[in-house]
Amino acid sequence: MATLAEKLKNARARKKMSMSDVARASMKIAEERRGVITQGHISRLESGKETNPSFLKIKTLCGIYGIKPGSLF
Repeated sequence: MATLAEKLKNARARKKMSMSDVARASMKIAEERRGVITQGHISRLESGKETNPSFLKIKTLCGIYGIKPGSLF
């Protein structure tokens, strides 16, 4: 079973986006400021150093990647 970090990294790779691209996209689609994701936060999530992202951040990432939150867990 893939970890959250692996699933996020694979979702980003499928979209052919850099971490910087995702950070910029999050500023455009996040419903509120707390949903914006920095490049550093994406790096920590994908490396497994951050394992408990907020629902707002997950919602933003899922919007960018075109996936449902349930697919990450």
